[in-house]
Order: sequence, then structure tokens, then C-alpha cells
Amino acid sequence: MIKFFIEPGYDVKKPEREYGNAGCDLFIPNYTDIFGAAFAEKNQPQNAYMERRANGDFIVIPAHGRANIPSGVRSRIPADIALEAQNKSGVATKLGLVYGAATVDSSYKGIIHMSVINTTNSSVELPLGMKLVQFIPRVIDPNDIAVYDNITLEEFYADFEFDNRGEGAFGSTGI
Repeated sequence: MIKFFIEPGYDVKKPEREYGNAGCDLFIPNYTDIFGAAFAEKNQPQNAYMERRANGDFIVIPAHGRANIPSGVRSRIPADIALEAQNKSGVATKLGLVYGAATVDSSYKGIIHMSVINTTNSSVELPLGMKLVQFIPRVIDPNDIAVYDNITLEEFYADFEFDNRGEGAFGSTGI
């Protein structure tokens, strides 16, 4: 079971999973002094900033900029699970934002941060309180990894089922 803890001093909607969805949605917290200070601290090297306006509070991410948004949520997950962040389709397609740092390990005890990157040529404004990221639980099997350092490359690929891929990387197959 995955458990979430809302950090005191944050005004954030509880993580939710709607029936039929693969993961759990996280929201940008509403403004509090604690959230404002944490956001400012995490965005010192970045160029994202927060604006408080009469019509609401917004995070502004300049063109090609990024933001580190503290969610106000901590997780407690089993050792064989990791939470993997995925882009919300509307956020990615309508706003041009993609998710950066994407994995929360079971051993992590800190506040989950949402790292978003603006891929557009314009600033993007995110209203505080909006749904931003979906975290999907992934089962981790420690027996799925094997490292070979005492055989040849030919031996390593001897029983490999694919023979139509090369070594060029980045779309080079078939060229």
C-alpha cells in the first residue's frame, strides 16, 4: 500500500486516484508562507517565480525555463515499489510542459517535488491548486538486473532475440 502524508503548513489537495486511472494525481499547493518560502528556495538557480495577483496566485515559468515545485506531500511506499512521474496529457499538450526528475524511490522520506520544464517559446502560467503530475506505482524486481563483466561481447549477445538493431543510437536503425 502506498501512503501519503500532507506536510503541516501546506494547503494542498490530497493526492487522488480516480477509478480507472493508472496513477495518483498531485496538485500544486495553494499559497502559504511555508510553500512560498520552499518554492523560492528550490527555484534560486532556476528562473521560475511566483506571482500573487488579485485574480489568483500563479507560478510563472519563462520560455524554456523550469520550475521545482514542492508538493507538500511525502510518501511511504513498499521497498519493491517506486513512484514514476508521468506527464498529464493536458498539461503536456496544452501548456507544453514536460516532467523532469521522474522517480521517487521507496527510501525517500522528503517532500516530493514536481520538476517541470517549459518546452515552448512563451512563458507559461500555472494557477496554484491545479492538478499537475500523475505518479504511477512501478514494481521493482531486484532480480531483474544482471551484470556480466567476464564474458565477450559476442557471448553477451549470443542468445539475444533481436538482430535488426544497431549501435548508432538516436534513430539510426534503418538508416
